[in-house]
Amino acid sequence: MTNRRRRVEWIGWATRAVITCGLLTGCGSDSPRVAVDGQVTFEGQPLASGQIAFIPLGAESAPTAGATISEGRYQIPAEQGPFPGEHRVEIRAYRGTGKKVWDGMGDENAPATQKRYVEELEQYLPRIYNDESTLRVTITGPKKDQHDFALRASSASAPRR
Repeated sequence: MTNRRRRVEWIGWATRAVITCGLLTGCGSDSPRVAVDGQVTFEGQPLASGQIAFIPLGAESAPTAGATISEGRYQIPAEQGPFPGEHRVEIRAYRGTGKKVWDGMGDENAPATQKRYVEELEQYLPRIYNDESTLRVTITGPKKDQHDFALRASSASAPRR
């Protein structure tokens, strides 16, 4: 057998091994992502719309997982879900102020009649649920976790989960 033929056989075997390993188990990954869903209420009412993010604590290389909240519900499929472990949770929701503001596109020196105006939005949830979030959850898996959040405007601090 020639060196060239051995090299071709070895490359073929190595390629098949890598593909098989990736298809079967993710090459030994012992931390599969977890599907997460739940309900978010604000002042006892389902949050009409917003965003939720699960930010891993202590795992700098783990990705953040998130979803859109609609009619008080959110759902993250396992393929996009968080990895098991402790997570900080950030929840954001925006509402219109009734004020129109320039959208920032085009020439800022253009006359007002040539600018596009949109309704100004404000983030109305207390900072303890987003920028300064004290919300914590433990994602356990292995299949699916449910985490519900009851938010209040008058809370001096967010409830720990």
